Amino acid sequence: DQVTALRAGTWNKKEFGKARGLKGLTLGVVGVGNIEQEFIQRANAFGMHVVVWSRSITPQHANALHCEFGGTDTPALHALAKRADAISVHLPLVDSTKKLFGRAFFECMKPNSYFINTSRGGVVDEDALRWAIKEKNIRAGLDVFDPQPAEAEGPFANETGKLAGVYGTHHCGASTDQAQMAVAMEAVRIVKVYQERGTVENCVNP
Repeated sequence: DQVTALRAGTWNKKEFGKARGLKGLTLGVVGVGNIEQEFIQRANAFGMHVVVWSRSITPQHANALHCEFGGTDTPALHALAKRADAISVHLPLVDSTKKLFGRAFFECMKPNSYFINTSRGGVVDEDALRWAIKEKNIRAGLDVFDPQPAEAEGPFANETGKLAGVYGTHHCGASTDQAQMAVAMEAVRIVKVYQERGTVENCVNP
């Protein structure tokens, strides 16, 4: 809203100076892997209360990350939506996660809360998300859409990305020179480990 106002030639420090800040807010992290553990550390540093919903960690692991374990099933996910001031999604797109975030989920979210998806567009029912943006003033930060262009360049026809309540990027969350160099170095390291030990680390399809 602040950027929109500036571009429209409006200065409104009185209104935009009312931002809540992050300390004490509840952040729901849906899906926890290595990247998300780093994300949780940063949220903790801002004094946020982090609640994780994940099928890959235990309550003990969540405690070690200094966050609350929020469960693994759909009722627990909806319960998290009712509590969280912001939800950040970090899930792969598989049969069990397709449109996991649908109308029932968004009906549970607090009005004026935040929904962030940097994983896969297909985990979200975008009709339901557009409803939440329009009717509950949910603000969305999206790096992925469904549908989105498969090519590196092309027209963008997705209606969700055009809404005023959406801050969107071009599925480029990891597309920095540093990140790509890290990927290359990790690939070299994995090959080296295989040569030395005969094992493949981080194997997805053994």
